[in-house]
Amino acid sequence: MKITEEDIVNALEGLPENKKHCSNLGVQALRNAIHDYYDKEKK
Repeated sequence: MKITEEDIVNALEGLPENKKHCSNLGVQALRNAIHDYYDKEKK
């Protein structure tokens, strides 16, 4: 499953233009958390 910035904006039923960068930060944070989880599970 691929989650995009647009998915975040849609889930929140929109964001003001000056806050749309937050959706990018949210996607990156989620990807990093998933990556960290899988790295820890391998150990």
